[in-house]
Amino acid sequence: LITIRTSRWQHGSLPTSNTTLLMRSIMAKKDTIPMKGAGTQFFRLKDEKETTAIQGGTISAAEIKKAENWERIAKIKELSPGEVTAESYEDNYLDDPNAEWKSTSQGAKSAGETSITLAWLPGDTAQQAIVTDFDSGKKKFYLVVYPNGTRDVYFAWVSSLGKAVPQNETMTRTIKLTNVGKPLLAETNQAGD
Repeated sequence: LITIRTSRWQHGSLPTSNTTLLMRSIMAKKDTIPMKGAGTQFFRLKDEKETTAIQGGTISAAEIKKAENWERIAKIKELSPGEVTAESYEDNYLDDPNAEWKSTSQGAKSAGETSITLAWLPGDTAQQAIVTDFDSGKKKFYLVVYPNGTRDVYFAWVSSLGKAVPQNETMTRTIKLTNVGKPLLAETNQAGD
């Protein structure tokens, strides 16, 4: 609440001097204001936390919020979280009122791929763990924490590892994660935002 004290009012405004007005806060929630991506962080669920953090094949909001469950993947230059899409299928019937017009319905959904470009640090334990994940083909939970404090969680397997070696810039590692199942998106608050 905001308190406003006034000693004088213009004609046509609120009636008396020294009136206290109580107003609802006009400041919007931090997750409803557009912001830049600087400060976004990316994490991988630690191997040793899988048995305690994952229950029934999923991870709870309480476990998502525990910093000790996650290993930070640092020096990110670019991050493109998975694009959630749905296939379509034809849903036409001979006796439809407008049978000459095509009708479709939503089919199978996909959480897409997450793409990450980061500074290549071959001695970094988090980057080494991602290479191990690629070698094993194991699915892992990955967490994106945005500057406004909201989170997305994806269950994914590493589908691609690459490098770029430019002449006068930092060498980078590119990683693609193929997301599996339904992600926990910030918009649905399933990641405990």
